[in-house]
Amino acid sequence: MAAAAQLAVPPALSAEQAKAVLAEVIKAFGAPENAQRMEEARDNACNDMGKMLQFLLPVATQIQQDVIKAYGFSSDGEGGL
Repeated sequence: MAAAAQLAVPPALSAEQAKAVLAEVIKAFGAPENAQRMEEARDNACNDMGKMLQFLLPVATQIQQDVIKAYGFSSDGEGGL
């Protein structure tokens, strides 16, 4: 039970590694298929902030999670292993 209660510790990244991850995330957003997904989500939101959260945020989160999982982060949004 105690082991289940422990919090997962995210992987440690150096400043250089963090910069590399960020560069990869930015590159992923620029990939044609991801840019199209973001544009479609933006169009569906119709410039409404609530709809932006509903349509755009999940797409953006998925794109960045696809990159960071290669660095040992989980894709559950919790940041641990």
